[in-house]
Amino acid sequence: MVIGYNLRSMSAERSRITDSTPIPPTESSPKFWSGKDVRAGQNTIIHSGAISTIPVCIGVDALPSLDVSRFTADQFADQVRKLSVASRSFLAQLGVETMYSASQMVAHFWERRSIAAGLNSDFSAEVQVVNHGGRPITIRKGMGIFGFYQPGERIIGEELLEMMGSEITIDGKEGKIWTPVYKDRYTKNPKDITGIAVRIEEGHRYYIPQDPEPIDAQAVRNAEDYRAALRAFYRPLSSDVTPDIWFGRLPEIGLSAGVAIELDEEVASSLRTTNDVDQLGRSKQFPHGRHIGARLLRPDKQWPIMVEIKVPSNLKQQPSYVVIRPMKANGLA
Repeated sequence: MVIGYNLRSMSAERSRITDSTPIPPTESSPKFWSGKDVRAGQNTIIHSGAISTIPVCIGVDALPSLDVSRFTADQFADQVRKLSVASRSFLAQLGVETMYSASQMVAHFWERRSIAAGLNSDFSAEVQVVNHGGRPITIRKGMGIFGFYQPGERIIGEELLEMMGSEITIDGKEGKIWTPVYKDRYTKNPKDITGIAVRIEEGHRYYIPQDPEPIDAQAVRNAEDYRAALRAFYRPLSSDVTPDIWFGRLPEIGLSAGVAIELDEEVASSLRTTNDVDQLGRSKQFPHGRHIGARLLRPDKQWPIMVEIKVPSNLKQQPSYVVIRPMKANGLA
């Protein structure tokens, strides 16, 4: 089903999406967890600028294990509603985002089937996906489209600073490619570091030109080098084009087995706008643009990161920085 309206004229819908952005975790947050892919239940074409409600298959490994000694069925559904949503990166790099409402919708379907089907079994549900890009995208049945995760305790302050260069590596010099973000950028107290601002590489910013011909996302994903398959659709971003969404590359980031990263939804045009970006990230306007749903970097990885930036139509200066928020994963209790 395709809902018949276009996102380019939907400021109200944009506010509704950001209203349900998960609030960053506190020191008392539960341990980090991430699930397996939630898979599409049928072939679907997501048209440019549209929101589609699509069927999905939720495997038992896509949700946290139900501990019947700790939770009733209702309490478990409440836990599902609090899960964060991470779109698959190859879909996000085509402009497709699974909306944050997925956790609410899946919890609703889980409640409806839990009694009849048993508490720990696969089940079907529906979620909403949005295509911010300029071309229709074909999603194939059985294809992984997003995953749930539970953010862990944030790594902040001097602890974060000590990890830089060992358990967290960024290919580039501090002050030029990356810089700490402070609660107060004027005092710059190491105890007040809340994250790391990473610069989007100037020579690696792209967009996908508008075209009515659909892109088969499964063919892209199955390519021997899916990044090369994506690049075949990309064109360099320049000042004379103003796409609704563009794609940029960060330097290579490496994470140990004990660290995961959540990327801020809010993006920044300059380091002057990264002060207290935690608060900005929960605003409704996103004045400098927003990074769409592929915001989780899992532990024990090292690779260049692509970011997907949706920008306001009246933006005068394109975003240049994304803020990463390291958090404790499996190896750091």
